[in-house]
Amino acid sequence: MPKFLLAALGAVLISATGCTSAMNLLAGEPLSNPEGARIAQAPGIDGQFEWSGAQASVQGRTTIVARTQEQWENLWQLAATPAPGPLPEGWMGIGVFLGMRQTAGYGVAIENIAEQVTTDRQFIEQGLPASRELVVSYGERAPEPGAMTAQVLTSPYVIRIVRRDDSPIRFAQTR
Repeated sequence: MPKFLLAALGAVLISATGCTSAMNLLAGEPLSNPEGARIAQAPGIDGQFEWSGAQASVQGRTTIVARTQEQWENLWQLAATPAPGPLPEGWMGIGVFLGMRQTAGYGVAIENIAEQVTTDRQFIEQGLPASRELVVSYGERAPEPGAMTAQVLTSPYVIRIVRRDDSPIRFAQTR
């Protein structure tokens, strides 16, 4: 019976993802797609790039960028938990803290990180460079109206590591 289940799982994977990716996965090899290859080469921290929780020590909405080890440790102090490891060389941490919520069921997610280049005609005419920034878009998840939730104070957060970029960073709430 277990062989039948494994064969069925293999058939589903092959039909869902295409032959090459599924065969690599079943053989224990990394995925051959560009995204999989890029993630496989990135160090992460014990294979992770993002952490979230509901009990940060932050009472108000806070966004933070950690480019140094000291800043990385301070970011995790806000999360009220020890850092999962040292900040990898060439990476930075980004944290979004929602602040205090009156019930359970809230969460936050980093939805997109994009480079934005702004050119102003007057600046270009004067020979000044365009401005460049990273925009971190995040969204708040709230409990459905009428949902039963625990009446407990929470403080949701999300922390992600990304390749280091020394550009200014702007946080934008999308929902």
